Amino acid sequence: MIQLCIALLILGIIFLLLEMWLPGMELFALIGLGALIVSAVLAVMFVPNGWLIVAGQGVIITGFLIHMYRFMRRKQLKGKLILSENLDKPATQDTAYLVGREGKTVTALRPHGEADFNGARVEVMSYGPMIGKGMKVSVTEIDGGRIVVRPIDGN
Repeated sequence: MIQLCIALLILGIIFLLLEMWLPGMELFALIGLGALIVSAVLAVMFVPNGWLIVAGQGVIITGFLIHMYRFMRRKQLKGKLILSENLDKPATQDTAYLVGREGKTVTALRPHGEADFNGARVEVMSYGPMIGKGMKVSVTEIDGGRIVVRPIDGN
């Protein structure tokens, strides 16, 4: 009977480790915890001094939980799932003031790229041919969130 208790203990630990590396499949954790509980019950009922096996399981589970806590802190999952910095730019910018303004492309527009309008660097797009870097452009329209430009004659 002690072999069955130890086999269930090892099986429970294996399933808990699988849960650690394959998160989201609570089935592994449930099977692992179930195996540990059955192992503890069988040990107390049928093994002389079975409480020693249960105490050993407690030490193993406590060590596992401490390891998981350190693992999660090291991975810093909280920082990756929650935005922890302020955004300087508002979510929506009023770009209507740019219509008719002239600027210079910072990157080539194929058809998207960036342009500089008196120090304001914004993402723009062109309807038509590619516009090279350093070319003069003029804003023709604001289409939703897109700023549409065209090259100025004489480039």
